[in-house]
Formats: sequence, structure tokens, C-alpha cells
Amino acid sequence: MISITTPGYCHFISAICCLIKKPLINLLIRATLLFLHSRFSVVIKTKMEEKKDQTAPEEKDIKKEISDENFQVTSENENSNSNEEESSVLKEENVTPEVENQDQPEPKAEENTETPEADPEKTPDVKEEPVPEIEAEEEENLEKPEKPAVEVKEPVAETNPDIQEKKSDESTYSLGEDVDDDDDEDDDTIDTSAYESFSIDQVKDEAVRLLQEEEDIQKMRPAIIKLHELHGRLIVEARNAIGEKDEEEDEIQKDALKEIDKKESDFDAIWNLFKEKRKEHFSQLEQEREDNYSKKLALLEELKNLIETEEPLKKTFDEFKNIQEKWREIGMVPKEKNNELWLNYNHYVGLFLEKVNMYHELRDLDKKKNMEIKVELCEKAEALILDKSPHESFKKLQDLHRQWKETGPVPQENSDELWERFKAASEKIREARIGYYEEMNKKQEANLEAKTALVEKARIIASSELNSVKDWNAKTKEINELFQLWRSIGRAPKEHNDKIWTEFKGILDAFFAARKEYFGEIKQEYDDNYNMKLNICMQAEAVKESTEWNKTASELKRLQADWKKIGPVPRAKSDAIWKRFRAACDYFFERKGSHFKDLKKNEAENLENKKTLIEEFKKHEFGDDKKANLDAIHDYQRRWFDIGRVPFEKKDEIQKEWRTIVDETLEKLKISRFESDNKQFKQRVEQLSESKGGQNELRDELRRLRGKIKKLEQDVVLWENNLGFFSSSKNADILLKEYHDKIDKAKVDIKVMKEKEKFLSKQIN
Repeated sequence: MISITTPGYCHFISAICCLIKKPLINLLIRATLLFLHSRFSVVIKTKMEEKKDQTAPEEKDIKKEISDENFQVTSENENSNSNEEESSVLKEENVTPEVENQDQPEPKAEENTETPEADPEKTPDVKEEPVPEIEAEEEENLEKPEKPAVEVKEPVAETNPDIQEKKSDESTYSLGEDVDDDDDEDDDTIDTSAYESFSIDQVKDEAVRLLQEEEDIQKMRPAIIKLHELHGRLIVEARNAIGEKDEEEDEIQKDALKEIDKKESDFDAIWNLFKEKRKEHFSQLEQEREDNYSKKLALLEELKNLIETEEPLKKTFDEFKNIQEKWREIGMVPKEKNNELWLNYNHYVGLFLEKVNMYHELRDLDKKKNMEIKVELCEKAEALILDKSPHESFKKLQDLHRQWKETGPVPQENSDELWERFKAASEKIREARIGYYEEMNKKQEANLEAKTALVEKARIIASSELNSVKDWNAKTKEINELFQLWRSIGRAPKEHNDKIWTEFKGILDAFFAARKEYFGEIKQEYDDNYNMKLNICMQAEAVKESTEWNKTASELKRLQADWKKIGPVPRAKSDAIWKRFRAACDYFFERKGSHFKDLKKNEAENLENKKTLIEEFKKHEFGDDKKANLDAIHDYQRRWFDIGRVPFEKKDEIQKEWRTIVDETLEKLKISRFESDNKQFKQRVEQLSESKGGQNELRDELRRLRGKIKKLEQDVVLWENNLGFFSSSKNADILLKEYHDKIDKAKVDIKVMKEKEKFLSKQIN
């Protein structure tokens, strides 16, 4: 009988296992061997002590096993530079990443030697399965760790030169660059097609909605950046639009600009909130990776203890699988600690597989599973060739390469074929992406040339000498057309885009600043013109009730001529002041036309009668009795009034002649005009009160008098209200003085007429 403590027994069991090809039976035999082995722990421990004395050759064999094991060792390959990702969010425009090829070496394994327990005749030759890498475009080549992340009793072995020569280019293959999740060029996962039609308020509301409803900060990032850029353009357009409309309406324009400034400030607050949330996101991500690193260190310690335990095979194998599953589920760790952690994990996995002495059998089973996985990865990579977005397909390809690396080796006879298939698909995707960016760079160069031409045109327009409102409006239209062309062109290359926009915007800002200054200077002139037209308007309103038809008509025509000589007024007041002046003129000329249609035919006879009365008045001899003289004059005035109307063209002439002779007579007799008028009025009222039907005439006279009082009072109110329309200017004081004098005279006339009204009311009662 063969002793279970002798090498011969081990060879005997190994031979049986090689003959039995059923995996489950093979595992049961192995489990039985481990159970018997544990019953003779003293002998086994002695063997382990002998093994430790042979550390150097065993470590070489262990590292060879590491290069072939395929328990899907997780290799973290994500760019985790959160500071770079944080700063990239401040950029409003997509950036074309540059392609850099970096050679990142694989960790090397020590030369392999056979373990004492293994049967050299039964151990097949091992060809190391190379692990593909995807190199990051913005990081340096990874350095080899000086020491493991956790305490390791056995040093990590060096690479076997013989095995290294057999490696295919799979282990050194690189796509040339990594694409971070935060790459500047984003294929939007949120539909932004409707954003271009948004207003400023809609842009703000959409940004608020995304921050409130979208939990994935990376998913919302392209949409937020697009909203930020769109909001900036809309603010510029809104400011320009206000400058084009009513530059003269200073207060209205200021209010509108304040409203735009508020909207810009509100959106800036939303933008800052997004940056804070994203900063918090990357801070949490970094903390999660540190936590994951601590968890994986703990798993390494568990794996180390599992290697040293004497538990039954079934239990230890299940625990080993559980550790692997936990390792894969934990997730990313800090990039600078990843390589060292990965080496230590592979080291302990190799030691465990060596301990259970089942490595080769399990490897064959696992390689078949790995082959199925890698075939599926090849199919996915080939499907990405048809993807319409080269940038997005390249990002997905990176994830496929990560999965390929984590999957582990496949059967040797299929290894090269699978790798060449996967690499060929990767090359096509990479070439498509390079072509995509080359084409995009050509378009951006053409855009730069077009925008440079627009800058030169804008500079020529801005340097033009403009001396009229018409010229400024024409050039403003040209500037706005250039701006619309600019918006339709598209982006320039990253290194020139901000510079060319700053230059173009600077020219536009200077142009609109000069335009604002020009219209600010002519605003005072417009206000002065308005005051002069307001004065003309009030003069027309003051004479529109006049019955001095010819004189008033001439006065209104003169006012119309003066109106035409005055320059423009503020646009907001132009229509209103013109309609007011036109209404006053139309009112008078309509009255004048109606009046001349109703004139009586006996005006010529009345003219002769008034001439006769004038001759009679000249011949009248006045005495020293003042009262008698006043009575005589009033009698003549009553007779003059009773005669009636004369032809219009003779009215002023005959009236002037009568007024002159009466005034000369009053002056000779030393009688004031006030005494004469009151006396005449009272005498006439007394005569009417005693005559037949006189009461009716007195009532008519009272109504006319009250109408005059009311009309004059209304005029005073109107004139006083109009004083408030005068803007501050050099001509305002002169106009104000004229109207104050007119108002004062009207108030005196109202006082005199009210005395007459009082006297007339007593006579009627």
C-alpha cells in the first residue's frame, strides 16, 4: 500500500486524475485527497516547511501560474483625475482631444519553476495569455510599485524570459488614447434639439428643471453647457435689440437693461449651483474609490488567510470564489494605487491555486468560459464599427477592452485568432475616429477663415465716420447682419475659437458704445425741439376760438411754417404732439369756413352806417361834466354795437378807426378805459332791463359772459398744466415766462368779468 505522505502517493492520485476527464469526479477526488491530507497535518506541515526553504524556485513557478490564471482579475483602468474633470466643466465649447500613443508596460512575472508536488510529466506547457491595455491620453506611463500594498511574505516573481518571448502583441496593444466620461465633445444623452428656439426664460427654466429632476450629473452636463452658451448669446442679442429700438427713451431703456442684467445674474446662480453639484459629485467619487481601496485591502488579507488555512477544499474554494466576486463588485480604486493592488491580488490568487493543486484543471474549464466571453466581446466590437458616432463608439470600445483584460486567458489554440479578430475591429473604430476628427478639424479651419473675414468687415464698419441718425441706423443693420452670419458659421479650432470671438465681440461692443454716445448727445437737441413744438401747439390752441378770421389764419400759417423749421423730437412723443397741433389748426379753419357761409348780405350797409357814426362822433362837442361825457360816449358805443357786422375784409380797418377815435377822445377827457368799459356795460344793462324783451337779452348776455369766464378759466388750467411738459433746456425759461404773463392777464380778465356777472345777475333778479 502506498503511503499518503510520500510523493509516490501524490503521483498515483495525479495519474488517476489525468485518466478521469470528468470535471466533477476529478474535483471529488481532489477533495478526498485534501481531506486525507488534513488528517495527517503534522506530515503536511513538515512538507510546507520544506517548501518555504525552496522559496526562490517556487516563486518563479507561482508567477508563471499568475500569467495563465483566468479568474477575471479586475484591473481598474478609468481616468479618475477629478480635478481635471472639474475644471473641464467651465469650458463652454467641445474640445477635440489629441491622440497620443503611450507604451504602458505590463507588470513582469519571475521565471517559472515547477513545484515539488507537481508531476513534471503531467504538467502541460503553459503559454502566458497577454492582457491588452488601453492607455490614458493625459497620464504618464505607470511606474512599477516598489513594494506591495499589503504585507507579502513571498516577493513578487520576475518574468520568465522564455514565456515573455511567446507573448503576442495583445499585451502591448493600445488604442492610442482614452476618452474620459467628461470628454469635451459630448454626444448628448438628453435631447437638446429644441433648445435653439428657447427664450431667455425658457433656458433658465430648463436648467432649473435639469438640476431638480436629473440625478446623473454627467448625463446632464452637455445639456447644461449648451444652455449656458445659448443663454449668453440670447443676453447679447437682447442688449443689442434694446439699443436698436428707442435710444431716446432713457428711463425705459435703463429698466429693460436692468431686467436683462437680473436674468443674467439669475442664470449665473444656476450655473454656479451646477458646478458645486459636480464638484460634490467628484468629491464623493474620490471618497468611494478610497473606500473601495480599503475594502480590497481587506479582501487581500482574507485571501492571504485563506491560503494559510487548513479548511476542507470545498469550503476554501467557495470562499475563494466569494472573494473574487466581492473583488469584482467593489468597483474602482484610486488610479495611483491600482497597479500595485492588482499585482498583489494576482500574487495571492496564484498562491491559492497552487495550494489546492487544481489550477490546471480549473484553468481549462475557465478558459472555455473566457473564450465564450471574448467571442461575445469581438461581436460587440464589430457591431461598433457601424455606429454613426465615432466618438461614442470609441468610448464603448474602451469599456470592451477593459472587459477583455479582466476576462483572462482562453485556450492556447484560439488565443491568437480571437485577439487578432478583436484587434482588427478596434483598429477600424480607431481609424474611423481619427478620420472623424481630421474632417472636423478641416471644417473648423474653414470656419476660422470665414470668421476672420467677418471680423475685418466689422472693423471697417465700426471705423466709418457717421454723422446722422440715418447713417447710424444703416450701419447698425449691417453689424447685426454680420452677427447673424457669425452665429450660422460654427466653431473654429479650440486654440483660436475664444480669441476670434473676443476680437469680434470687442469690435461690436465698441460700435454700440459709440452709437449710444451719439444718440445721447442728440437727445438734448430732441428735447429742445419738443419744447418749441409744444409752445407752437399751445399758441395754436389759444387762438383757435378767435373770430378774427384773417389775422388768426395768418398766425396759424406762420406757426405751421415755424413747425416745419424745427428738427425731430423724441420718437415716443412725435405722433402725439403733431396730432395735437393739427387738431387746433383744423378746428379753427372749420369754424372759419362755417362762419363765412352764414354772413348776412347787409354788411356793406352796416359799413356805411359805421362810417357815418364815426363822422358824427368826431363832430360831437364834449363839455366839462365827466359823467355827461361818459354817458355820451357810451351812447355812441351802444349805437356802434347795434349797427351789426360789416364785410370781413373791412372789419379790422373800421374797428381800428373807431377804436382810435374813441381812445383819443377818452384821453382828451382824461377818462380811463376801465371806467369807460364798466360804465358802458352798466348803462347798456340798465337800458336792456327797462326795454321790452330786455330780460331775455340780459339772460343771453349772462350766459355768454359765463361761457367766456368758463372758457378763460379752462384756458388757464390748460396753460398751467402745459407748463409741466417743458423739458429742461436753454429755451425753456423764456417760454415759461411768456406763459406765466399770459396766465396772469387771463386771471385779471376773469376777475373783471365776474364783477360784470355779479352786476348782471342783480339786474335780472
